Amino acid sequence: MHQLSIDFYSKKHSLIGLITSPTETLGSSPGMILCHPHPSLGGSMHNGLITSISKIGSESGIASLRFNFRGIGGSEGDFENGKNSNEDIKAAINLTRAWKGSGFDKNNIVLVGYSFGAGVILDNIKQFKHARCFILISPPISSLKNSRIQKDKRPKLFIAGQNDTISPSVEIQRELDKIKQPVKFSEIPNVGHTMEAEGNVVAEKIIQYLVGTVFK
Repeated sequence: MHQLSIDFYSKKHSLIGLITSPTETLGSSPGMILCHPHPSLGGSMHNGLITSISKIGSESGIASLRFNFRGIGGSEGDFENGKNSNEDIKAAINLTRAWKGSGFDKNNIVLVGYSFGAGVILDNIKQFKHARCFILISPPISSLKNSRIQKDKRPKLFIAGQNDTISPSVEIQRELDKIKQPVKFSEIPNVGHTMEAEGNVVAEKIIQYLVGTVFK
C-alpha cells in the first residue's frame, strides 16, 4: 500500500486529500472517490469507516482518493452546510481522470458516499457522468426520495445499519423499489448510523461487490 498526500483545486479553493494505491508504483487501477460524513458529526477524510474502505480497497487492488470538503480540516473555503460540495466531488473526479499520477483508471471510477457524502452524490447525480458506479452508505432519506438516481442505469449498492434511526433501513429499502436496476442492498446487523466499529465489515462488502459485479 502506498499513500500520497495531495492538494487540488475546486474552483478557487485548495482542498487536501490522500491517495491510497495498491503499490508504490502508481499504475492504472480501478479507483474509489470517498466522500465523508457531515463535519457536525465529526466527518472528515479521517473518518474511521472511510479509512477502512480505503485500506481494504488497496489490499484488493483498488485505489482511492479521500479528501476534505471545502472548509473542513485544512481545505480552504467555507463549508456553508455543503452548499458547493458537489463542486468538490467534480474536482476530485476531474483530478483522478486527468492526472496519471493519481493511479486511477479513468474508466473505472466509483463514487462512495457515507451519510452526508451520500446525500451530496444523490442530490447531484447527473453531474457525475464519469462515475461508473455508486456506493451509498446510510444516505439521507430526503435525498434518496428526490434524487434522479431513480432513472440512472449505472450499478448501485446501498448499505444501511439495521438499527439506524437517522437513515432507517426499512425506509431505504422501500425507496429502492423505485430505482432502476442494477441495484443491490446490504444491511449491517445490530448497527446504527455510526458504523466506524464495523468499518472492516462494511468495507469488505463494498470490495466484494466491486470485484464480483462491477470490475469483473
